[in-house]
Amino acid sequence: MAARANVAYKDVSGLEHSLMTVLLAKTYAALKAAGVPDEQAQSAAQELGDAQVALRNVLGQIHADITYLRGRFDVLIWAGGINAAATIAILGVLLRR
Repeated sequence: MAARANVAYKDVSGLEHSLMTVLLAKTYAALKAAGVPDEQAQSAAQELGDAQVALRNVLGQIHADITYLRGRFDVLIWAGGINAAATIAILGVLLRR
């Protein structure tokens, strides 16, 4: 009997849901082979699946935050470039005399 995570999740890393089920089944089988009782092995495999889902969600949020910050940084670079160009132009006008 394979343990499955019963929660819906957004798959950020591209892994298929069926692959996650196989990984949880392997975890369950390894725990059973180690002598862990059935209910505890299923519960542990399910908690591992839930932790993987939570980690994927956190990584997705971090990726979104980094993308946002990159956009903001691009705006700062443009603003700095415009400021530098205006400063050079003003200095050129003032020093030409």
